[in-house]
Amino acid sequence: MNNCPICDSKEIKNNSAGLKLCNGCGVYFFGRQDFAEPLYNGKETDVYNKSKIKLFNYGLKVLNSCFPQKGRLLDIGAAYGDFIKLAKKAGWQVEGVELSDKMVQDDRQKGLTMYNKPIEDLDLKSNSYEAITAYEVFSQMKTTRKAVLEIYKILKPQGVLIIREFNSTFHIKLLGLLNMKLFSFLNLQPGITHNFNFNKRSLEALLKKAGFKDIKIVNSRSTMGDPYGTGGKLGSVFVSVFKTMYYILSQGIYYLSFGGLCVGSSLVVVARK
Repeated sequence: MNNCPICDSKEIKNNSAGLKLCNGCGVYFFGRQDFAEPLYNGKETDVYNKSKIKLFNYGLKVLNSCFPQKGRLLDIGAAYGDFIKLAKKAGWQVEGVELSDKMVQDDRQKGLTMYNKPIEDLDLKSNSYEAITAYEVFSQMKTTRKAVLEIYKILKPQGVLIIREFNSTFHIKLLGLLNMKLFSFLNLQPGITHNFNFNKRSLEALLKKAGFKDIKIVNSRSTMGDPYGTGGKLGSVFVSVFKTMYYILSQGIYYLSFGGLCVGSSLVVVARK
């Protein structure tokens, strides 16, 4: 892979974490592009619902403020439909995209409209949706740039896209510390890597290239508890306290830099077509 799959830059170099880094937009990515359904070993309910309910409520609050009359909403990576069920109760006409056959079957039994293909392969009608959401999906896609172009196409003019993504500014640095084996005796596993590992700059590059405007990126509040089991011997209580303290620190840095630096563990993006 000679060009960056996000911005087309040829300024690619290898990273010590086994990733490639694009100097053009700042995205970290694997030279090979693997794709598979994530495996959570029976923790799906914690990962998809319990830990994210506050994040879902925040996203819904943003959308309701943008569209008081509601409209059509598409959630990409809908899993068990927890977010779109909340949106449906609030008056939205909801649909979801999910690749897990098991999850789709469960969602359809609940009466939810679900698509079982990648968004870029659905060929949905242009200018169809007021809002599209994607929680931790872009990082795991096979062809993220193609997917974003499709999202732009099917949003109505002035439509809103909300994304939540892991922040490589936090995770890549943390992986570097863990690879030094300074904390190996604690069995900590807080660093996360996926097909694509975005930061503020690379997310802005991805969305601007697709045509989005009014792009706002902020630190995201963390998930509740320790759904991924990253705390090792220190346990979930330590993880919860660390998340809270780190979020406060990252927000301090964000405001002191006048919104220029986002160092939180995850990012929330709101953009308009």
